[in-house]
Amino acid sequence: YAGSFDHHLVEVLNYRTPQLLVDLLQRVATPAPSVVADLGCGTGLCGPLLRPLATRLVGVDLSDGMLERARQAGHYDELVCSELVAWLAWAAPGFDIAVAADVLIYLGPLDKVFAGIARLLQPGGWFVFSVEAGGGDGYALQLNRRFAHSLPYVGAQAASHGLAVVAVEPAVLREDGDKPVDGLLVVLRRAVG
Repeated sequence: YAGSFDHHLVEVLNYRTPQLLVDLLQRVATPAPSVVADLGCGTGLCGPLLRPLATRLVGVDLSDGMLERARQAGHYDELVCSELVAWLAWAAPGFDIAVAADVLIYLGPLDKVFAGIARLLQPGGWFVFSVEAGGGDGYALQLNRRFAHSLPYVGAQAASHGLAVVAVEPAVLREDGDKPVDGLLVVLRRAVG
């Protein structure tokens, strides 16, 4: 699937989450060139958007095939094949920005992700991500086998790990069966002190 992934996602599903996330980050943070982690980088769709923001750009993904495509694109300084939560637990801290475009939809509980992000980021660092919009105050597995997360749940998880919600925007993340997939674009910031 790695070979046709980009075409299918962008041309068939009208996927535009990477651009939406980077635009939101630049509106609320205007970051200086930084050490950036692209979490669940896949084939590297975020790479060309993040490269101008990065002095060092690290991509992390579970699939060797996807990482090979990202490697060929040439935007990353380092690519790591690892499961996300595991990498967050052992990666050296010191990142200024972490981005997760359509990654958290494959994870239900976010406690370990947010704990890892809080460890990974420098004080004042930014975490920018998307989730499919869920109701209530938790998360739920949907019929499409992806998780939806509610804003109250995201906010509570962020607060419990010293991450402040800076911005939230509703957005259509992509299409699925010719129907829009409603999501949230979120910017969190690690406490400075």
